Amino acid sequence: MKNKLKETLKNGSYALGGFLSIGAPTIAEVVAIGGLDFIIIDTEHGEANFESVINMSRAAMAHDITTIVRVTDYDQKLIGRYLDNGIDGIQAPMIETAEMAAKLVAACKYEPMGVRGSSSGRGARWGHVPDYKSTANSETMTVCMCETKKGVDNIEEIVKVPNLDVVFIGLGDLSLSMGCVGKSGAPEMVEAVQHVLQACQNAGVIPGIVCDGADQTLKRIEQGFRYVTVLNDMRILCSATEAITKAIRSK
Repeated sequence: MKNKLKETLKNGSYALGGFLSIGAPTIAEVVAIGGLDFIIIDTEHGEANFESVINMSRAAMAHDITTIVRVTDYDQKLIGRYLDNGIDGIQAPMIETAEMAAKLVAACKYEPMGVRGSSSGRGARWGHVPDYKSTANSETMTVCMCETKKGVDNIEEIVKVPNLDVVFIGLGDLSLSMGCVGKSGAPEMVEAVQHVLQACQNAGVIPGIVCDGADQTLKRIEQGFRYVTVLNDMRILCSATEAITKAIRSK
């Protein structure tokens, strides 16, 4: 039941992850073999249903990497169902206030830390994990996404929420919210990112961010981000296909 990702981050290191929008266990297995520390199964924008999420988790577990699910919202029963079935952590989009972040944490934790309902399913290894509820409270990851101007404005209060592990910046939606679509290098975006990073560091919360490629990832790690996504399965497939066909057709 040890959450390897949480342990890595607690030790001060960075962790590399990937967004998976294709709802197939083989995809999870392939990227796990490739050396990632965690996967984020994207049920907000991706095609995975509940059953495929659990089977993707099984594939990742076989290669000892952590499975996070990006949910559609912070619905308590939905989150509980994922955790009951062995998911290691929950990443919730569009968190804009401390109250929303607190609801996310509460949905992920048992009493006295939260309101998660009791279960002895796959998460508890069908009752074979001693003191499962206490273990789950300490090992389950809670990740909120800061991806709106309102979220940035309220970040100092959000990071004060107890038992919040990670704040993850979604640059795409943040740029949309701030009126500079797709321009992550715009001055207001740079300032917003730095503001969130500093608030996380001051509060002892892990700062995370979406990256595109090795060079950008290394820069973000140097900047201080430690929960970083380095790939998107669909984007890699599309770009690799395009590169091969263009190289052939250009001859």
